[in-house]
Amino acid sequence: MTEKLFTTMQQVSALVLRPLVRLLLKHGVSAQALEAELRAVIVSEGKQVLESQNLKPSVSAIAVLTGLSRKEVKRLFDSQSQTHGAEEDSRNRVVKIISAWCNEAPYSEDGQAKALPLAGDSSFAELVRRFSGDMTASAMLKILEHAGNVSVSDDTVTLVKREYLPLATSSERLMLFGTDVSEIMETIEHNLDGKSPARFQRKVSSHLVHRDAVSKFAELNAKESMALLERYDAWLSKHEVDEGDPDARYVAVGIYYADKGEVTDVH
Repeated sequence: MTEKLFTTMQQVSALVLRPLVRLLLKHGVSAQALEAELRAVIVSEGKQVLESQNLKPSVSAIAVLTGLSRKEVKRLFDSQSQTHGAEEDSRNRVVKIISAWCNEAPYSEDGQAKALPLAGDSSFAELVRRFSGDMTASAMLKILEHAGNVSVSDDTVTLVKREYLPLATSSERLMLFGTDVSEIMETIEHNLDGKSPARFQRKVSSHLVHRDAVSKFAELNAKESMALLERYDAWLSKHEVDEGDPDARYVAVGIYYADKGEVTDVH
């Protein structure tokens, strides 16, 4: 690696790490805890890099690649048993329920979710049984109510908000943010590696927008982006296969809005 490229990588690392470190500090994560997690990730990714190059991911090879000692690599290998799969699985189930509610008969009409009875035919309970695996209707209803997605009145459930985002800064919400950041980083890595086909990665921006127009653009973005995502959601719903199908693949499209406030010095 040339000195110029190394300097650039350091600058990129700082850009990526700053918002992550800020988030962690706000939630009481110390530098020691972050360093421990970083070492574990470095070992895990080092193993994958070696495997992608058809090399044996031995402790010695990972130590050479990462700069960690063999003792440290072995210790991290032996301790890597923690998983965050439960939160991710729960979120996937909730998102699938909302999507089915908006796109699958008899729970929707013309892309709009119907108000459903709690139980019986074409009910909320039936929807959950069909599309959420082994999660109970009562558990799903509790999650959706807590996130502000549904209202319940006279034994009828109404979907009031399609986008799912837990209201509190829970472990599930933090995992949602982590997943989204991870996915956009993987897209950037894919494109930087020159892999074909390239993945769509574009944005529009301006540092000269009048302050009085910013809120109007935020409203425009929210409206247009949500409409686009709902069209994507309907398309994906029509092309889904059953759980466990060997042809099933995961795809995602995300849209984000950035507002850095007043810019006083632009280069």
